[in-house]
Order: sequence, then structure tokens, then C-alpha cells
Amino acid sequence: LLAGRLCHRCTLTDRLTVLLDDGTGRIHPPLAPLFDQLRNMQRPESGLAWLTNPQPRALLQDLAAGR
Repeated sequence: LLAGRLCHRCTLTDRLTVLLDDGTGRIHPPLAPLFDQLRNMQRPESGLAWLTNPQPRALLQDLAAGR
């Protein structure tokens, strides 16, 4: 459990949901397959580690915004 509340997969899902939000509170529809693949990765802690890097976070946000 992370911070005593969520498992790694749930935390990863929450972070990806925020990063891939297209501004409507939903995941940008064309990115839904990417979201599913990332949140279902075998080792979600690896995904969380990847998201500590600002470059992937910025890339995902830009994709969600259509940039």
C-alpha cells in the first residue's frame, strides 16, 4: 500500500487518469488503449517510477491535450 491507502496499480491508475485527462474530466478517447496497457502492466511500480520523470508526464499531458 502506498501512503497506507492505495495499492501500486490503483495509484498508477489514478495518476494516469489525471495525466490523460483531455480537459473534460475524461481520458482522451484515442488514448484509452494506451491507458489500458499502462495501467495493466505487469509491474505497476515500474510505471509509477517511470512517471516520476517529468518528460513522460509532459508527453502524456500533451497527447491528452491534442498537442
